[in-house]
Amino acid sequence: MKRWLAILALTCFLAVASACGASEDAPSVTPTPPDVATILRLTGETMQNLSTFHVRLEHEGGTTQFAPGVVLSEADAEIINPDRMGASFKAQFGTLAVNSEFVAIGEDNWLTNPLSGEWEPIDADVSPLGFFNPRRGINTILAEVHSVEEPPGVNGTVYTLNGSVPAKALESLLGPSIEGATVAARLVIDTDGYYLTEARVDGRVVPTDVEGVVRLLWLSRFNEPMTVEAPQ
Repeated sequence: MKRWLAILALTCFLAVASACGASEDAPSVTPTPPDVATILRLTGETMQNLSTFHVRLEHEGGTTQFAPGVVLSEADAEIINPDRMGASFKAQFGTLAVNSEFVAIGEDNWLTNPLSGEWEPIDADVSPLGFFNPRRGINTILAEVHSVEEPPGVNGTVYTLNGSVPAKALESLLGPSIEGATVAARLVIDTDGYYLTEARVDGRVVPTDVEGVVRLLWLSRFNEPMTVEAPQ
């Protein structure tokens, strides 16, 4: 009886050791990323449902004409759903560098005078919101991007999508576009929450753009507490 118990114990030990060895030697399996259409759909849903986010616009080459004689180099904006936005701009008016701030609450809009720094109410038809509307512009980019390479690039915790987007899809960010133009676009998307964290747009979008213009958008602070109040 003791011999049989010893044999049984040895057999169990060898079986467990063999199973452990097989598990250790088994190749690791990398999860297959979703297809591009699924990634864009999920990202669109995530971005559409955000309560707040921050966006920064920069230029790697060129600038953006903000108004006749005024070119925009940088902008930061905080967006609060459904109808609040606070933004700051760095621009060039001729040879003069100017900074300005903007607040939109519903249909009310205010802009700081770049010379005096004083807040001034402005009409809705001349509001920068008609020109620089990040919420609408970003959703349009996601909806209109096409010719994206399959499979999507995966690097750590982000998907990288390289494709094209019609210049018209960027009008909410940059103004009236070049008819029929298409530009290269690169989108960086968080693999966990499907947040669009970066967008690069390479090419002329509006008639005043110079050759080689590159625009960069960085998005952050998703659903974080933010406050945008009317100027006092």
